[in-house]
Amino acid sequence: MKRKFSLFLCALMLFASIFGILSQAAMYNENKVNSPYAAVYNAEKGIFLFEKNADIRISASNCAKIMTAILALEHYQNLDTVITVPLASIQGLEGATIFGLLSGEKVTVRDLIYTMLVGNCNDSASVLACDMEKTNALFALKMNEKAAEIGLKDTFFKNSTGLGAKDSYTTVKDCLLLASYALGINGFSDIVNTAKYTVYETNKHGNKTVYTKNYFLSKQTFADYYWQDASGFSATYTDEEGYGLISTYTAYSMTYICMCTGAHKSDAGKILAYNDVKNLLRWASTEYTTLKVLDSSKIFDEVPVRLSKERNYVSVIPESSIYAYLPHDTDVSSAIEQKYELSVKELDAPVKMGDVVGKVTLYYEGEEIASCNLVAKFSVERSGALAFRAALFSPQMIISVVVFAIICAVFGTLRFLALLKILKRGNSE
Repeated sequence: MKRKFSLFLCALMLFASIFGILSQAAMYNENKVNSPYAAVYNAEKGIFLFEKNADIRISASNCAKIMTAILALEHYQNLDTVITVPLASIQGLEGATIFGLLSGEKVTVRDLIYTMLVGNCNDSASVLACDMEKTNALFALKMNEKAAEIGLKDTFFKNSTGLGAKDSYTTVKDCLLLASYALGINGFSDIVNTAKYTVYETNKHGNKTVYTKNYFLSKQTFADYYWQDASGFSATYTDEEGYGLISTYTAYSMTYICMCTGAHKSDAGKILAYNDVKNLLRWASTEYTTLKVLDSSKIFDEVPVRLSKERNYVSVIPESSIYAYLPHDTDVSSAIEQKYELSVKELDAPVKMGDVVGKVTLYYEGEEIASCNLVAKFSVERSGALAFRAALFSPQMIISVVVFAIICAVFGTLRFLALLKILKRGNSE
């Protein structure tokens, strides 16, 4: 399989050398991804590296508990705050995965968040929602407000669990943006990387332990899926929607988040989402890298300089080097299009090194990826004599002299006429 994949990539690169660069969509054959909905996101760069039906609506159950956890972690200042479970918050969850909370049970916010994310417990999510906003319906309003704040463009929540909300929806892209936001919250990563969590004795039951539903993180349930390089995130399953999995992988100081959902099991009984996510995360971490796409020493043009005996031009260079996150085999010389424009036709000395004289914009596959100012490469001193002569014979000076001469002539003429009039009056007397 690896040999076939290598040959496939070689063939793609040969095609690119003849007809241009590879597009992002062509770099990973989406037919190799069994899950009908999938995407890979680089959290640091804020870009999607792979998409398969990532903008198509799917059930919001894939990320409802992630949003609930976000709101809880931002709401409670103390995770050891004790909540008394109201009866209404745990009703209507028959047949769903639950922790087994009882009416009147006293439990901490920490226990609720951990059991919700580690054990995928729906009653824990519902209790948190009802404590923050009294009812799940009111809490859903907060969820949707937060979704808009984060920038999710196609997500609508109906409750904290995602259960029984057929008219709720999201997309894989929105889920990954939500996951990326969650990773920035203090403590969230520790929670979703917990393989098992114990809730110690409460007023209603003794010690109880939940185990992660993400089989990447533990050998406890299915050792075949364990992957020590994976981090987090969440795993879901319903009979209608199949398996959903979100996981992260860190390489070369980059965090990659992948989601695959909608597939069931293979003929051999394997959960397809795990293989999809692992392959996509490994591919993304090696396929993309940071490349220098513009060197600060490149000379784009020369701008004429006046009023200097030292030089009659100044070279134009980028203000700084530019780096872009691209496929590692990108031929920068041919793949990156550079367009620049100067803001001046000529300069008057003195010119300082670094003075802005224009702008350059870089494009990859027709899309803008970066831009920076163009600046003077060196300083140019002004010549006092040339400046004086230029000022002396400048259009402004000539116009000023002519205007002054006209004013003097008019004034002189008027004065002469006035004197002449006085003389005539004297002679007549």
